Amino acid sequence: MGLQRQVVNDREFAQYERLLSVERYIRPTQDADDLMAITYYLLLQDRIDEAKTYFGKVDATKLSTQVQYDYFRTYLDFFTENHTVARGIINKYADYPRGPLASALRRCRQSA
Repeated sequence: MGLQRQVVNDREFAQYERLLSVERYIRPTQDADDLMAITYYLLLQDRIDEAKTYFGKVDATKLSTQVQYDYFRTYLDFFTENHTVARGIINKYADYPRGPLASALRRCRQSA
């Protein structure tokens, strides 16, 4: 840990390195899936402001699923003062069975 931000899980770090190589040498522009992946790895490193920047470029209509997008929206909203975005997403997934999104939504309900 410490002041250096890094992916400490070896497998996650290897995936992160492969992603950077692909983005650097193969794709001159990022599509929505690329931007989501970059956002994910930045969040793993607690690079919240940079993650917000990349996430802000994601066109949600180009994603094959909305759940991960909404999860990131919810998670990033926890770094704001009043969590209005997260609260808005709660109703959409009120009956979602389990997993990280359901857990995040429960925490948001509790803080309301």
